[in-house]
Formats: sequence, structure tokens, C-alpha cells
Amino acid sequence: MRNRRSLPAALAFCSTLSVHAPALLALTAALPTLVACDDSAKRSEQAAVATLAQVSPLIDKDMAAVRDGLPDGAKLLGTELPTDAASDLKGTQEAIQRTREKTDSLRLAKSTFFVFTGADGVVIRSQNDPDRLVEKNVFTAFPDLKKAADPKSGVAEAFGSMEEMRGVKKGDDMEWVLSAPVVGKDGKLRGTFTSGWSFRLYAYYLEQQAKRYLDDQAKTSSDHKIPVMYVYIVKGSKAYGAPDTPDPNADAVGKLDLGSKVKSGSYRTHVEITGRVFGVAADPAKGFGDDAAIVVVASVY
Repeated sequence: MRNRRSLPAALAFCSTLSVHAPALLALTAALPTLVACDDSAKRSEQAAVATLAQVSPLIDKDMAAVRDGLPDGAKLLGTELPTDAASDLKGTQEAIQRTREKTDSLRLAKSTFFVFTGADGVVIRSQNDPDRLVEKNVFTAFPDLKKAADPKSGVAEAFGSMEEMRGVKKGDDMEWVLSAPVVGKDGKLRGTFTSGWSFRLYAYYLEQQAKRYLDDQAKTSSDHKIPVMYVYIVKGSKAYGAPDTPDPNADAVGKLDLGSKVKSGSYRTHVEITGRVFGVAADPAKGFGDDAAIVVVASVY
């Protein structure tokens, strides 16, 4: 689906010219600027489309690594944990670290947290230091995860927001969280193995992959220019970018309603954000729900 500017639209955007007498002379003088602006919009859209093609396939792969690895990790954690996990916090942290290292799918997973909770959902220890999650209840923040308190259950998943899982100090964020039951050697439930990521930290990871691609492309291009580029995960009406993404850009992307527009497939357009033309490319991100999209915006001048 495309939404390209006509010449009159380009005239309105690229210049504040008023066509008075001699009108022909003014329009003729403006044409090079209009052509350059329209060319910039097309090149920006092309850059966004090409970059999205590099990062969009990563999402299913990265989500599958956590989904597939967590059950095996939970089984292993049940054998690695100290006898009294709550009393031996250092030993519990080390057990989480060993579990991740020994589980192929989790070793390189893009998760931003790995946590062991009690059967009630209260965090006993996470892998991270400082541990902002300890003694916080993930079941309260993500009620759907309570399913993992059944030893016979599979992996439970949820989307939501928990202050201690945020990837930024301020601004909106959301988390994708999964839990699997941890059963001890005696066959009894000990708690859950919980993991996932902050949307904004995962967007940062995708953006870094995109920048590597654009850097390589610039080395072989005629002008060696690298576009201004941002990657977003859109869910509902919110766009989640990397921690240093300008707020006006994220707000503008959120207002495009891309979660709805990609329901029928990929969506391409170009828009003005803070006085600059950005190409926009969006694909469905079904792993994040039916209202989600992966988006790249790029600007080439």
C-alpha cells in the first residue's frame, strides 16, 4: 500500500512559495527544489523499505529462542537451584546464570531479564545486578503468568508494564514476559523461570542491526551518506523506540495507526516529522499481537 505526494502536495511541503505575477517565473524557479524534495521522499522511503527487510525477520527468530528455550531452562534450573533459594540469593543468581549458559536457545537470547520467582510470583532473584526485581510480584503485574504456577503447564505469556522491567528511566515502555514452571528433584513446584524483554531495549537491539546494514550500504554508495533512521515496535497506538529516540518522532509514528494499517500486509508511505521528510516502512509483527507492527523510518537528504 502506498501513499505518495503529488506535485501540489510536494509544493505545499517543500516550500512556502506564493504564486503571484510573474507566476510562471516563480514556479519555474521552484521546480528544482520540488524535484529534489520529491526525490528525497522517494529515496527515504526506499531506504526504510530496504532496512526493514533486514530487521523484520529477526523478530520471529528472537521470540522463538525464548519460547523454545524457557521450558528446557526451567527443567535445568530445577536441578541447579540451591536447596533454599530464598536464603542463598547468590547461589540462586549463579544457578540462573549457569542455566542460561547451558541452554543453547537462551545463551544468546535477546532477553533483558531472567528471573526465578516463588510459586506465588514473588521474585526471589534475577540475573541482573542491581536487582530491581527482587521481592516484586510478577503475577500482580502480569496476571496471565499465574498459569505457570501449575507444574503441568507449559509456557505462559503476557504483555504489560512493570516499573522494574522498564528499559528506560522515563517515557512509555512495555514488556513481553514469559514464565515456565520450575519443578524440583522431588517433583514439586518450586516456582517459575521468567524471562522476556523491554520493548524499547529490544527496539534498540534492532536499531543497532539496522545501523550496521546502513553503514555497509554507505561504503558502496556514490555519496557514502547514511540516512537518519529509527526502528520502532508499534503496539496499539503506541510506538516504542530505542531509549534515545526523540519523543516527537515516536509520537508521530504512533499517530500513523500502523498496527491497523499492516493487518492487510506491509505498509509504505512518507511523512513529515519535525520539518523533515521520513520514509516509513511497516510490517506486521504477529508475535507481538494482531495490533502490532515493526517499523523503520528513514530520512535521506
